[in-house]
Amino acid sequence: MMEANVVAITFCRPSMELWNELKVKTELTLEREPDNPRDKNAIKVIFKGFHLGYLQKEIVVTLAKTMDAGGKPKAVITRIFGNPFDRPHIELSIELLL
Repeated sequence: MMEANVVAITFCRPSMELWNELKVKTELTLEREPDNPRDKNAIKVIFKGFHLGYLQKEIVVTLAKTMDAGGKPKAVITRIFGNPFDRPHIELSIELLL
């Protein structure tokens, strides 16, 4: 089990309606984005098809390799505060299902 933060939420700007659906214990989808020009190890965080943000760089190197090798991470919200327009913050707990 590992802990992670979602970054770049303000760049992606989820609607307030979608933001209000996010709760502790909500499962989120993690998706590799190897063609990302800023980080070849980028991992997108997705909820109901909407791109919420990315996992922080400090965690993606190891996790990207695991995902590329077939590992299937399960991400669950452990803490959420703020809103998408004023310093939003989402913390995740990530479990790797190999």
